[in-house]
Amino acid sequence: MNPYDPNTEPGTHFVADALGVSNVNMLNTTYRPADPLYRASTRVITSAYELNEQHDRVTVAARDAFPLLESIGRGELGRARVSYAFLRTSILKLGELLTKQDRAYDQLIEVVSAYQRLLPDPDTEHSATKAHEKNREQRAGRDDDWAIEVKRQLKALEVVELDDLRLCRTALGEEPFLSDGTASVPRCCPRPSGG
Repeated sequence: MNPYDPNTEPGTHFVADALGVSNVNMLNTTYRPADPLYRASTRVITSAYELNEQHDRVTVAARDAFPLLESIGRGELGRARVSYAFLRTSILKLGELLTKQDRAYDQLIEVVSAYQRLLPDPDTEHSATKAHEKNREQRAGRDDDWAIEVKRQLKALEVVELDDLRLCRTALGEEPFLSDGTASVPRCCPRPSGG
């Protein structure tokens, strides 16, 4: 259930609906700062609150203009010249604020879409790896490539451990090697020649 009121918090309400979350503020807490999803989710949170703020400004401006419109709507023209001057200013301000609110809404839609594109496909077990390989050219040179590479290495180590192989390091040079625990010489290192 969406805890945000669309009439007072349209940005956070939209995010909660679009992403199925109940607390928009917690969206980035499951990611590390170097993770692209952390940056994308932080942008989503920021954009949601920017839309809420713009909505508040529009609401205040509309409330300020309403009494002027109401009196003119009733035909009360006693102070028409003064009222029209205030009304003109209020309407211009309201128009500018509505334009900013529209931009904030468009930006929120963009950042939510970008965040959703980064999410792994829940139906495919290896979707994160496939997505990385598919978009490798696009992401070349980004500062998060090392984090993705570390995840791949950890996955490779998990597979190695399932086959009862262990990643070990030599005592002197700390060179890595694979061992099944029975061989006196590591599998990946050549046996010393007898001489």
